[in-house]
Amino acid sequence: MHKESLKPSYAPQPSAWSSDGISIAWIGHSTLLMNIHGTIVITDPVLFNRIGVRFLGNTIGPYRLTRAALTPENIPTPDIILLSHAHMDHMDLASLEFLSERDPGKIQVITAKNTANVIEDLEWASLREVDWGERIDVGPLRFDALPVTHFGWRVPGEPDRAKGQRKTGRSFNAYLITSNGKRIVFGGDTAYTEAFKDLASLGGIDVAAMPIGAYQPWISVHCTPEQALQMSAEMGASLMLPMHCMTFRQGTEKFTDAPRRLIHHMPTFADVKVGYHHIGETCIV
Repeated sequence: MHKESLKPSYAPQPSAWSSDGISIAWIGHSTLLMNIHGTIVITDPVLFNRIGVRFLGNTIGPYRLTRAALTPENIPTPDIILLSHAHMDHMDLASLEFLSERDPGKIQVITAKNTANVIEDLEWASLREVDWGERIDVGPLRFDALPVTHFGWRVPGEPDRAKGQRKTGRSFNAYLITSNGKRIVFGGDTAYTEAFKDLASLGGIDVAAMPIGAYQPWISVHCTPEQALQMSAEMGASLMLPMHCMTFRQGTEKFTDAPRRLIHHMPTFADVKVGYHHIGETCIV
């Protein structure tokens, strides 16, 4: 029998956010709701109680351990949905169907190379793929696709960039978001990689949202909390926002291990401040 998921202790209030700055709330897993100088962006939206295979209008797969910090109905209409890759816990059909049906033709979507076909039948304002080293401008925001160390297939047997299938394989992105001189990195899903070091030459990253969970035993594709801090430091980030933990049971580490390990290693990376610690909290930049 499914155990009732935990209710977050915090609830974002997006209607109260100022459009003059940047507000970022952790909705759960890798879902971040952002107001970036008046533009609403949501990353990898996973809003319902289960993730997995969509069948006859239902989702078959794991249950959430912690509820989303906002109900789907309370998510404001995003201007942009930013998708890192096609894994079912990041490109969730139930959530994307809900958002597209609630606001048909109003939302622009950015996703990784060879992943758009998963959601191309939904009614978007636009749906664009961006590959490593490419950029897309949406109004005042710039999105640069960054390489990470992960894998791309949605179901076993699909072409995958991680297998060397560069032209046909499903890819996987992090993103650098630039707006009014501010820089935000959405790290997507990644093992430790030195690729973020290239961002240090920009002169500083204001916020790095980095995954910290499911590293045991998946260390080859998911970084540890201290590696997330290290990558944040190497890119020159002032603030680090943890994600990809405390939501689903994906690794074999204990439910609270990732945040505890993050806190334990924070003193080693004193130049990087952690902007929040709990699902539902909001960081104001």
